[in-house]
Amino acid sequence: MPEELSFDTAPRCNASSIRMLLENAGVMPAELAADISQIEEPLRNTLEQIPFQAPPKVRPNGVVLAGTTGVGKTYAMAALAKHQLLKKYAYGIPNQFDPANSPAIWRSVLDLVTEWRSMALHPADQERLFRRLAQADFLFLDDLGGEIKERGGREYDRGIAFIDRLIRARYDHYRSTSCTTNCTAEALIMRYGAPFFSRLQHMSMWIEFPRGSRDRRLRGKP
Repeated sequence: MPEELSFDTAPRCNASSIRMLLENAGVMPAELAADISQIEEPLRNTLEQIPFQAPPKVRPNGVVLAGTTGVGKTYAMAALAKHQLLKKYAYGIPNQFDPANSPAIWRSVLDLVTEWRSMALHPADQERLFRRLAQADFLFLDDLGGEIKERGGREYDRGIAFIDRLIRARYDHYRSTSCTTNCTAEALIMRYGAPFFSRLQHMSMWIEFPRGSRDRRLRGKP
């Protein structure tokens, strides 16, 4: 049997260790201070119920936060990322943990597709990137649907196919996947297709911010 990870000499899970995990995941500095306690109800309670085990063979095990710009979707997803990592490492970070291989990955979909396209002449590098994204315990995708603005053309089709393949792989292996998007459900179906949206809706709870919502970070403020 493989040797189990030891927590005997590991640092206990605290704010600095979780910050390290979030930084390695790729969370932007502006979102590192996100805290689930600052999220309004009922969204806070919903986020707290999302499973954190990796991979939990239950669904949904992530969220899709949909709404217009400026309503707090990215902040809420960062708060969820911190909450899931705090739960996962409640007894400390294993002393064999390699910070270069974070269990979580946070990426802007635009940046992710741009990086993948830049490797077009190096398919082995593309496949390594895909495997890392597909196998991460937690994947957080910011601005789903914002990767390529122009419809049609080979690059558009390849970008769509890449995201579709990634979501399908994570769906098949019960990997926790959360996204933000400015798109409506109908727009995502038009962009990626009905099978894609069906998988996404099954694996990640759809939470839509009503048009005109104020930023959820401003709890208790007028």
